[in-house]
Amino acid sequence: MEQRFAHCKELYGDLELFDLRRFKDIRDNGINPNSMNEISQLLPTIDNNVLLEQLKSFAHFWPTISKTTLKNTDDIYGPEYDSEDYFEDDNFVCKKEENCMKCLLCVVNIIHKYKELFKVYLFLLTIPLTQVTCERSFSKLKIIKTRLRSCINQENLEALFLMNCERELLLDISPDAVIDFMCEKSSEMLRLLKV
Repeated sequence: MEQRFAHCKELYGDLELFDLRRFKDIRDNGINPNSMNEISQLLPTIDNNVLLEQLKSFAHFWPTISKTTLKNTDDIYGPEYDSEDYFEDDNFVCKKEENCMKCLLCVVNIIHKYKELFKVYLFLLTIPLTQVTCERSFSKLKIIKTRLRSCINQENLEALFLMNCERELLLDISPDAVIDFMCEKSSEMLRLLKV
């Protein structure tokens, strides 16, 4: 298992910086300027220096932003505030100082400034970092074995399992190529498949 993920160690180290539990450490100690190399390679459109600054800034604002609730919004806008009217009124602004960071509107405005950080979180949330894919494959194998146990031999079962788990490979193979391959192996298949 260690060998399988050894080449990803630097990537995991970079991605660990985006964990909310690490924000306190980032606020206290900062970020190593040499970090984010793997992410920069995977996302070449990201400016590494801007990303580092945005992550530091977001880690600094996170304790305040995370405490924002709808109750805070009611306190700021007053009892006459109606959330349905808010979405219809384009000129609705916070009555407190600019970027009070206690109402949802100010928090949303602040979060929209972190464009590079948003791109990385979007990427981070789409890559599998756990063994879920492996567990899903074994679950599929169990389903296949249960349904086909009595009527299929081990070699064909393995082929079906691989086809199910490695669907990306199947997309690259055309049906005509499979038919041609089958026809090369058996004259009976040639007779049945080539009409």
